[in-house]
Amino acid sequence: MSIIKEELIEQLINLASCRTSPEEWSTWWNNHNKQLESFLNRGEYLRLKPCMHGFRWLPILRSQQGAIKYLDDSKILYVKENVYQENYEKELKESYKANLEMEKQRLRKIKAEFPEIFNRYPKFSNSLKYNFDESDFIHVGLNNEKVEKFETTSGIKMPEDIAEFFQTVSAISLEGIKIEFENIYPLEFFGKKYYVLGEFWKEADGDLVLWDTSESNDLTKIYYYAHEQNKIKLLTKSFEDLIEKEFAYHNKNL
Repeated sequence: MSIIKEELIEQLINLASCRTSPEEWSTWWNNHNKQLESFLNRGEYLRLKPCMHGFRWLPILRSQQGAIKYLDDSKILYVKENVYQENYEKELKESYKANLEMEKQRLRKIKAEFPEIFNRYPKFSNSLKYNFDESDFIHVGLNNEKVEKFETTSGIKMPEDIAEFFQTVSAISLEGIKIEFENIYPLEFFGKKYYVLGEFWKEADGDLVLWDTSESNDLTKIYYYAHEQNKIKLLTKSFEDLIEKEFAYHNKNL
């Protein structure tokens, strides 16, 4: 039996019985990586190699699973312990608690800065804990004069539900969502004029949120331009559904 094989088997037995720390295992592996890569077959090598991960105990747990398979296949006796599994479960639970606390703090901060949006769009507001970081922004609502100026300039009356949104929040920018009053612009698709309210990555990056100014129902239907298919599709039957359903669902499921 070669020296590397003897040493490997000793290490794998220690892994099976949880007698090696994550740092010791990683160091040993890195010091012998080239020898192991030439000695082991590809499947064995990948099962044993400690993976890169933010958790401390998951890489060595996966290596332990690979070690047990190798020892079983080689009919080598060992004693299995569950310390790695137990430590990983503790670490996972602690990470989950930390993430929950981070979400609560994020939500408290947003609510303190923009209480109006929580009052008007509670489902969307609560979903921000899943999809809001330092690169994102929400801007305070605008006054009615700016809405009136838009209507005068464009010659089109802004529907009440869209105007109410911009009076609550003048702009939002999140991953996959961007709606900004200052960047509304007209655009013609297939011979019909729409106003682009922003972007929503419904099917692909860059899909546009559209308002059809020819419709005059009490509830404003919202469409989107699916640019990969070059099609206009109905998105929601009201602007409120866009915020409270589509955007809230998107944030929760990123």
